[in-house]
Amino acid sequence: MSSPNLSFVLAVTLSGLPIFLFMALNALIAVYAERKISAFMQDRLGPMGQGVGLHAGKWG
Repeated sequence: MSSPNLSFVLAVTLSGLPIFLFMALNALIAVYAERKISAFMQDRLGPMGQGVGLHAGKWG
């Protein structure tokens, strides 16, 4: 015999689970995309990509 409380808990859980999964996956994808876009925008040449003699100078 099923109690009304158990059926209510199951109904709320089963209806809320897809919403929770959607929000969690959306956050995961948004953070990943933001990190990839930020890394692309901050793409720098670095110390060795500046040309001959400019990476260390006379102090290196």
